Amino acid sequence: MAGAAGAATAIATAEGAVENGRAVQLDREAEGESWIVGVASGQTRHEVTVSADGEEVLEQGEEVALTDDKIAELDRATVTLTEAVETAFGEVDGTLARAGDLGEINGLLTWVVQINETGTGEVLDVGINAEDGSVTGVGS
Repeated sequence: MAGAAGAATAIATAEGAVENGRAVQLDREAEGESWIVGVASGQTRHEVTVSADGEEVLEQGEEVALTDDKIAELDRATVTLTEAVETAFGEVDGTLARAGDLGEINGLLTWVVQINETGTGEVLDVGINAEDGSVTGVGS
């Protein structure tokens, strides 16, 4: 389940494990045995490891303080990471490599979703405007 549905399930599970949690990053472990979800809450980013099916928290690990700049970006983002991933899979067919990396690209607050494209195996970056949900670009 490395597509949009699996990613959404993993995100929801990880967010539920952290009080007032909001997913900010999603990675697939190399062997596909689990998801690693970065979840922000207040001024802290929590690392939550979720099972491959996305339904069980396996571990809650490292906690890192968020910078004021990162908190401000998260406050500006009205599009969730789940919505960004779903939009990206509407553009590219494949499996999720990584999602998150919220930041300014060409003056737009953007989520970057990396998808291993079906057929080519090429990793494509799909930019999603974090304020209105539009696709800002697709490329490698």
